[in-house]
Amino acid sequence: MRDKSEITDLFKSRLDHAELEVRDGFWETLERDVAASSSSPFVRPVRRRMYRWAAAAAAVLLVLGITMAVWRKPAPQEAREASRHLASVEAQEPETRAPETPAPPVRASVVAQAEPSGGEPVSVHVSITITQRQYGGHPQARRADNSLFPAGEGYREAGDGASRAAMQDDGVTVEDCATLLKHPRWALKAGIGTSLPKGGFRAPLTAGLSVERRLSKRLSLEAGVQYSRLAEARGETLHTLGIPVRLNVLLAGNDKVDFYALAGGAVEKCVAGAPDNSFEAEPVQCSVMAGLGVRYKMNDRLALFAEPTVSHHFDSDASTPSLRTERPTNLNLLCGLRMAF
Repeated sequence: MRDKSEITDLFKSRLDHAELEVRDGFWETLERDVAASSSSPFVRPVRRRMYRWAAAAAAVLLVLGITMAVWRKPAPQEAREASRHLASVEAQEPETRAPETPAPPVRASVVAQAEPSGGEPVSVHVSITITQRQYGGHPQARRADNSLFPAGEGYREAGDGASRAAMQDDGVTVEDCATLLKHPRWALKAGIGTSLPKGGFRAPLTAGLSVERRLSKRLSLEAGVQYSRLAEARGETLHTLGIPVRLNVLLAGNDKVDFYALAGGAVEKCVAGAPDNSFEAEPVQCSVMAGLGVRYKMNDRLALFAEPTVSHHFDSDASTPSLRTERPTNLNLLCGLRMAF
């Protein structure tokens, strides 16, 4: 320390009053060069762009280095040792393995900043987030040949087994759940049809709109509103409104065609055309029906249907005769469009 202090004092005493003479015109030349460089319209943007590219390249290289260091894949020998260690842990403690837990994300952030001479500072900020997931062992996370499942496959098998057991306890099969997921639960049906005429009564015109709700794999409940136009040969016409309710049972089907049976009933009231449309003169008329149906599926949502049925209308002591009173039991045909949703 003393030797260093003596050398410092020596240089300080000798160079304390030292001066260096500058040649004539040096400072004027330096000012002109600085003014020329600052006033040039091309040099300044080029320098700024060069500084930005240099800063961005340095930041990207640094981020790539950090990413490779964090996300380094294990060597084959290390992978084999890890597999053997996991197998030994599963064999020793099958009930104490940890479930799947997400590891905290690894974040890397790099800020590169450069400041060109005579210009504004240029800053480049690069941020990268790496998320890793850790999978613990599972008693079923091993194949029959003593090899490990891929990450997460064992949990899917275990979850499917637990769900299958729970559904079997509740009396619901996996096939029923698959059918309910594949086929929509609701459907809107619009149809038009007619019935057989008799004597002086012509074939009526029937139009209906109903909503269908799937109850299970084969059963569905349907209800809606139905309008009928009952015309006589003499020109008199009755207009009725009915509310049909029925149960549909799927008999057979494939991806294109379904066959089903249907049974139900309806209540119907004359709303126009009679001399007196009151409930006393034209009371509510009840009926029952049964039949078959066929449905052609154009796609997953739309289908065409045809439903031939047999209906029977009970006597209501109506004051105005109609096809319902002349032919209580009749054959009907209803065709239309079904839209599932």
